[in-house]
Amino acid sequence: MSKVNKPLYFYLMLFLLTTLIGAFLLYLPYTGKKPINFIDALFVASSAFTVTGLSPVDVGTQFNIFGEIIILLLIQIGGLGIVTVAMLTLIFLNKKISINNRILFMITWNIDEPGGVIKLIKHLAIYSIAT
Repeated sequence: MSKVNKPLYFYLMLFLLTTLIGAFLLYLPYTGKKPINFIDALFVASSAFTVTGLSPVDVGTQFNIFGEIIILLLIQIGGLGIVTVAMLTLIFLNKKISINNRILFMITWNIDEPGGVIKLIKHLAIYSIAT
């Protein structure tokens, strides 16, 4: 696989993994007020993660507070971007962020120079939480 395709493959795998995890969590019986089929759970998770707002079911009547929290987390992760959330996690865990991860973040946000990447991530998190 060429270097050009690695970020695309990485994003595709993160998208699929996050959507599937969200769908499985929404499919669990204790996240809903009534049973939901897996296709609807997958659609809701994908829609929340991509921040489109579409849903085949009424979210307010279908899901309890746990299901709604999962949907809100998917919306937040999708809105900020999965790479940004991963980098924020590394920052909060006081882990060193490799140059490859910084380059991936720069590609995500179309940044030309690596200086200030960590500062930008922190500002994005603060702005997202504040709004």
